[in-house]
Amino acid sequence: MKVDKSAVKEIIEKLETVYIVHTAILNVWRYGDVSNRERLMIVAIHKKFGSMADEYCIPAGEFDSSRAPQAWMVACDDRDVAQNLWRTDKILNTTWREPELGKLHLIGTTGKRGMGFSELPNAVYSWQSLDNCQTSYNGGGRRPTRDWQRGEEITCTRLTTIPETLKIASLPSDYESFARGVRDDDDFIREAVNLGWPQRFAHTIDSSVMQFLERAYGKTRS
Repeated sequence: MKVDKSAVKEIIEKLETVYIVHTAILNVWRYGDVSNRERLMIVAIHKKFGSMADEYCIPAGEFDSSRAPQAWMVACDDRDVAQNLWRTDKILNTTWREPELGKLHLIGTTGKRGMGFSELPNAVYSWQSLDNCQTSYNGGGRRPTRDWQRGEEITCTRLTTIPETLKIASLPSDYESFARGVRDDDDFIREAVNLGWPQRFAHTIDSSVMQFLERAYGKTRS
């Protein structure tokens, strides 16, 4: 999804009348989430905090391109993938390039333009890739069998499982039972997960704000 830059600029300018505004475009994989998501962060701190508001920094993640997470780290075994998630349509191998940590690694495509239908995404990524951003209906990409090797024909691919969806967002395994207690539906779980923030990223950002407020109010009270 593209961001309206003029709308963002207008929001920031209005906030700046009262707040010190910190902004950054962040890749969530740098915080340990195995996802290709990128997020615009705006942290606005009231000017009443004086110089402390200027000193706040949006935290950088602990991971860099030398040790980024990869899809295989959260993958289920092929034997645990439900039959309805497997696809056997024709895949065209793309020209091979070495995978780069912190990026998607495309290894095949149906040859059709665009993302494709959720039940049959056009892009096929390797297990040495970030996980693609999921849609509510499990679109955006798929992967070959776990034992696929470079140079082999891609004859069978699979969509993302629910356990993988949870791990991509760094959620605990019991989130599935919690969500199914509201609605026992896979699409609902995917929507609930993907409308939120991946948790390692969210925890880092939220913790930085909480730590700032604890320092600021502690300093004010003293």
